[in-house]
Amino acid sequence: MYVEAYPDDESAQIRFHLGVINAFVNTIVAERDLILVEDKSDPVTYVGIAGEYEYVGDTESVRLGLTHRRHVDWRAKVPKSDLVPEVQELLRNRPTITQFKYPQSVAMLDWVFDTEAKLDGTADLVHQALEVLKDDMGQTEDPLRRTLAAWQSYANLRRLADRDH
Repeated sequence: MYVEAYPDDESAQIRFHLGVINAFVNTIVAERDLILVEDKSDPVTYVGIAGEYEYVGDTESVRLGLTHRRHVDWRAKVPKSDLVPEVQELLRNRPTITQFKYPQSVAMLDWVFDTEAKLDGTADLVHQALEVLKDDMGQTEDPLRRTLAAWQSYANLRRLADRDH
């Protein structure tokens, strides 16, 4: 079907685009997945949550080949330098849809699922969590755990500071 729709594409283009289609349909992008889009003109990454899949069969959508859609609830604009190294690596030289090879917790982006209201209502809990992270930074023997605690503390503090401005 792709070759019929795009008969002038070369074999490398066909393989590339079929890979994107396969990733969309069979591999990733389910409802509530995190979506990261890097802005190549600005060192930021947009972070959102995938919504429900929908098929839009109107004439214009069919003509443009844009019938399969998934809404994204964009939650944040994060400086790329604030992302953990594993996420930065994911974004490096990725021209299309790619699945994160680590557990989602490694990305340290779970805060995206919180709403402003939830964050505002849990200031004491956030403070307690930061204290635990601070303790982990100074007391654990595991260098990875110290690094992750420091990174999470930094990201939380920056997010809170950005929200206040």
